[in-house]
Amino acid sequence: MAGKSDWLENAFLDQILGAVSFPVAATVWVALYTTTPSETGGGVEVTGGGYARAAVVNNTTNWPVASTASLTKFNAVSIGYVQASASWGTVSGFAIMSASAAGNMYYFGTLSTARAIEIGDTCQFASRDILITEE
Repeated sequence: MAGKSDWLENAFLDQILGAVSFPVAATVWVALYTTTPSETGGGVEVTGGGYARAAVVNNTTNWPVASTASLTKFNAVSIGYVQASASWGTVSGFAIMSASAAGNMYYFGTLSTARAIEIGDTCQFASRDILITEE
């Protein structure tokens, strides 16, 4: 389950009321965190050991059209990371970001089970592991 960042909530408000458009990224990046971010950002993103955010083309093949019945969106493809060349620590959260480094956070979430990523480990989100629900 994922939450929406304050940045994205404000961008939606400006888009709908005031017609201030914001660009939609052609690619989004899924970041891993050892301390989960919140609506306001923060958190501690993994660094070192070969870590890089996972790039996902932002289209309806990878992120199918939201369900009107359940107001949900999910990843339809596996999202993987390189093999760790050093410990990444215990990964407990993720965020969907607008850029490969820095950028705006769209959504964030806590993993159902935190996982220690050690040298030689790989990490991935299977299809449908990331679930975003609107109220």
